[in-house]
Amino acid sequence: MSDCDALAIATALRQRASRLGLPLTVQHFGSVMGIYFTSEPLLPNGDIPNPETAHCFHLACLNNGVHIGPGGVLALNTAVDDKVLAQVIEGMTDALAQIA
Repeated sequence: MSDCDALAIATALRQRASRLGLPLTVQHFGSVMGIYFTSEPLLPNGDIPNPETAHCFHLACLNNGVHIGPGGVLALNTAVDDKVLAQVIEGMTDALAQIA
């Protein structure tokens, strides 16, 4: 996953969450991404904001064929083509709609 792929996923998630009225913060560096259900600044205490929502999103992503870590962690280090990237974005944005 390149920086551009991570940016494409983050952008798609932010846009869909905004349309759904879900508070969402996506942080990413390279291919590592954290997805948090809050519009508040993240604190360095290690607590996941809105853990129930994060858990539901995790399960919805798995049900949509996107394997992310608990708490909204995504770390892909393999090359993905445009088709796979589109499938990941579709699965994750559908998961947002399912939990909204």
